[in-house]
Amino acid sequence: MKQRGSAMIFAIVLVISMTTAIVATVYLTSTIARDERIYEDQIRMKLAMDAVSEQIAQDYTAGTLSALPALRNTTVAGVSGSYTITDNSANIPHTMSIVGTVTYHGRSITETKIVGMRKMASPFYYALFVNNGLTSSAALVTGSSGSNGDICANGNISLTGSGSTINGDLESSGTQSIGTATLTGTQFPSSTSVTFPTVTSSTYSAAANQTVNKGSLNGGTFSTTSGNYYLIYCSSSSVSISGTFTGYGTVFVNGNMTISGPITYGNSSTRAAFICSGTITFTSSGPHSGYFYGGSCTLPAGGITISKGALVVSGLTTTTAPITITNDPAIWLDSTQGTKHRLPGF
Repeated sequence: MKQRGSAMIFAIVLVISMTTAIVATVYLTSTIARDERIYEDQIRMKLAMDAVSEQIAQDYTAGTLSALPALRNTTVAGVSGSYTITDNSANIPHTMSIVGTVTYHGRSITETKIVGMRKMASPFYYALFVNNGLTSSAALVTGSSGSNGDICANGNISLTGSGSTINGDLESSGTQSIGTATLTGTQFPSSTSVTFPTVTSSTYSAAANQTVNKGSLNGGTFSTTSGNYYLIYCSSSSVSISGTFTGYGTVFVNGNMTISGPITYGNSSTRAAFICSGTITFTSSGPHSGYFYGGSCTLPAGGITISKGALVVSGLTTTTAPITITNDPAIWLDSTQGTKHRLPGF
């Protein structure tokens, strides 16, 4: 009897142990399965946030997202999310902050992503842009202290002069030979060409705040306007420009433009653009201030100095004159300024 009792007790203990093991195994299995589902859900939510962040960056590049801050409510692969987009440039230049809260299967996570404000390249982001090859046997100096001196040419670049310094990058769609030039940035030969934008005279004529029908323009004051900046439209086919300009504005010449004297700013609250549909000829070495855009460009023997602005031309016919240009980064820092100045391509 004692042996049968002991055997019964042993059997009962064994059954309990097996039951406990089975229950534990089932519990462990269900816990693992639950944890796996949670993990998979978290991965899905993070991937959804990544996809939306990438779309936001692409929309900013395309111009369909232009006003910040912005709010988006988007569902991706069943993951619903709310995204707040703000300008983060004060912390990291040219970046956006995206704070997203996403929900899936009753669970939510919140994350912050910092993405770059990707921009389509504009010729006005460079100190010197030539929609052709760039050849210079004289000193070419752009920017200062390692910045605001990027150069871009849609063709080959050949710098053979002495005393050249590029404070920035050197980009070209063709080959590069820079001789003894000093370069603070990086050479990018064989790069994708940057589009050289064209102009339509009638667009500027229709938007003009003032129309001038004479062969010269000696300085002026751009009146304050709401929206885009003050626009002076010069209807003559050939106009000489010089003098001091004050305020924010643009001068458009429906034809050839000659910079016959130094162009200066009247105060620190001034920025000007000078655009022509024809050729641009500098007969004055300057110094000049402003964004200059035109077709084929001719320089004086003494060269030119643009202390704040940019030179954007289809080609340089003068290869023996020294050039000194420091880019005004206002357009790069805030592309809406390009729109307000009605710069080609904006």
